[in-house]
Amino acid sequence: MQSRVSKLLYRSLKNIIQPYNSTTDYPRVRQDLETLARLQNISLKVELTCIPLDNCTMEMVRVPKAPKEKIIMYVHGGGFTTGGIVTSRKFITEFCLRAGINAVSCDYRLAPEHAYPAPLDDCIAMYNKLLDMGYHSKDIALLGESAGGTLILALTLYLKDKDMPLPACVCPMCPVGDMTGTLDSRERNIKVEALLRYDIDEKIRNDYVGDYDVCDPYISPIYGNFKCFPPLMLQLGEYEILYDDSMLLYEIAKKNEVEVILSVWHKMWHGFQIIWGMPEAKMAHKELIVFIKKHLGYDELSDYRKIYE
Repeated sequence: MQSRVSKLLYRSLKNIIQPYNSTTDYPRVRQDLETLARLQNISLKVELTCIPLDNCTMEMVRVPKAPKEKIIMYVHGGGFTTGGIVTSRKFITEFCLRAGINAVSCDYRLAPEHAYPAPLDDCIAMYNKLLDMGYHSKDIALLGESAGGTLILALTLYLKDKDMPLPACVCPMCPVGDMTGTLDSRERNIKVEALLRYDIDEKIRNDYVGDYDVCDPYISPIYGNFKCFPPLMLQLGEYEILYDDSMLLYEIAKKNEVEVILSVWHKMWHGFQIIWGMPEAKMAHKELIVFIKKHLGYDELSDYRKIYE
């Protein structure tokens, strides 16, 4: 049953945020989001450390009693045009506290100023930095929502194509799998989607893809080779216009004998997981944490620590 909190948030998002998403004044949107994000208190239990990369900044999130050798690499969403360390800090710190696992996030470069392949290049640099810091690939879990979900899929396909060490697991929340704009859920769910607009694919193609082939697997992951892909968990809302993206990714993964889980949340919209205090989001986080811990090699009975309430 849908919670009262999510019902109220759904109506608010649909009436206020969805129309706001029509703007292409990205500097103003970025500033608005960052201003709101700075009003959120970050737990004093969390230690934050800045780590410079060649073209962006990475932030380490350390939480109490987390194992030093395990790490979540988190990639934020925002349609490839907005978002960053500050705007995603509350979500990832709360997620880490609930999981008892450290994480890194980054300010990857944003379109249209820095279109494809710049954001993907920064994610590749972030992953390589973790390897340089001494993390083993089997101890790295990838997590990302929306555009971030697309980027972690593209990153894993890139690593696989280059015969580089693969992460322990990949957890895209509500990813864009196909940017051609031809999947049925774009029209089927447009009346119930609370966040995205019908023209999302066109905006991404104009701002992020540019003159590149929209069917490039690193842009639209459904066209990639998923043979020997790491364990995959696809988590999405029933109401989102990107519904068919995850469905198609799931079918492709199954055909390639990938260990894959598809989790569809009743009456939820695009990116509901980042509303960290909503009851459905908390439950979705628990589901992701169980999957991540399994593939990072945790013993569920002996290693799980309930350190967050």
